[in-house]
Amino acid sequence: MTFKFIHTADWQIGKRFGAFDDETAARLRAARISVIERIAQSARDRGAVHILVAGDIFDREGADPSVYQQPIAKLKSSKDLIWHLIPGNHDAVSGSIWGPIIKDGLPSNVRLYSEPGIHEIADGIDLLVSPLMSRTATDDPTRWMDSGQSGAHNIRIGLAHGSVADFGAEASVLIDKDRAQKAQLDYLALGDWHGLKEIDPRTYYSGTPEPDSFMQNDPGFVLSVELDGEGSFPRVERIKVGQYYWHERLIEIAADFDQNLIHGGLDDLASEPDLLLLKFRLRGTISPEAYGRLDQELIRLGGTYGALIRNEKRLETRVLGSDLESLKSDPTLHLAAMRLSELNEAAGESDKETSGAALKRLFVYLARLESGVKS
Repeated sequence: MTFKFIHTADWQIGKRFGAFDDETAARLRAARISVIERIAQSARDRGAVHILVAGDIFDREGADPSVYQQPIAKLKSSKDLIWHLIPGNHDAVSGSIWGPIIKDGLPSNVRLYSEPGIHEIADGIDLLVSPLMSRTATDDPTRWMDSGQSGAHNIRIGLAHGSVADFGAEASVLIDKDRAQKAQLDYLALGDWHGLKEIDPRTYYSGTPEPDSFMQNDPGFVLSVELDGEGSFPRVERIKVGQYYWHERLIEIAADFDQNLIHGGLDDLASEPDLLLLKFRLRGTISPEAYGRLDQELIRLGGTYGALIRNEKRLETRVLGSDLESLKSDPTLHLAAMRLSELNEAAGESDKETSGAALKRLFVYLARLESGVKS
């Protein structure tokens, strides 16, 4: 007997995406709902009926119906599939999101597990679930699985949410990395890490199905898993379901800027330009005049692709003689630029940043006025 299922997690529905403008943020929130249909289709394509969602279905505990009604309706519409959900740290059992959902009535094909336990989800298939009762946990929520008894020769699949290792941030829930071995699990489906990650041949993070940050940790996938029987090793296939691609680039600048550093290779990153989200970290030294041209290029780029975020904290302004010469035809602007340049040269660290920013804005204004480009 071969048992097939889809492993997914960290949908984070309702995430605000505050770093983006309102229109882009709304599109990103909508993508976190539309990916449910692609997850469902990935199950159908591989002949799987069961979909395991390892926590953080919702990004926050708020019970606003606008957050949960549409995704629940999408789960209901996939009547040929069975969705197995556990709360994670963002939507823990103790929060306020699940109460109204349960009160409204869950669809018959959606199974929400709000307590740890073992459930036989198909003939000979035991699902050991560890929903998070609160946002943090002082003990490993999967520890009980070691003594959890299954039927004779049943396949044992664990479903949990938490960190098995230090992923660069303080973990609110820690899980023993050897839990699959200790609990004799044939597969342990985990959520919390937003990228696809294999811990061992029986333990996987599927990652978030729709990328939600510029971290390059292999997001945008679900996992198709096949088990041939008790003790068999799982066959795991990664399936791309994400739409958006998030790309961060460090751009080193020395006085002028190279357009190839900005444009190079972008068209190959996403299937459609408006599905590519960019973040440029600009570092180095640039003249105000060159910054004006750089600003125009970045505005054009932001209009070409889905969004563009700039980080210019480490980009300094250095005034060249040619910058000031170019303003001599306008005595007022020339005087203002001269004064700002003098202040910039003599200023301390905090004032230098202010005067440098003012110089950049002056040349940006002139460049935009000349070209007709608007921000």
